[in-house]
Amino acid sequence: MTVIQVGLQILGISSYYVTLCSGLMVFLAVLVDAFKNRMKR
Repeated sequence: MTVIQVGLQILGISSYYVTLCSGLMVFLAVLVDAFKNRMKR
């Protein structure tokens, strides 16, 4: 996640969007995990 944040900062992306991207990555990871757990049952 840090690599992506640093990469976005190097590209000159606003810190607002870097933070937004980080939040979306965490959100998607939680959704994928919940979906995988639901499929196991």
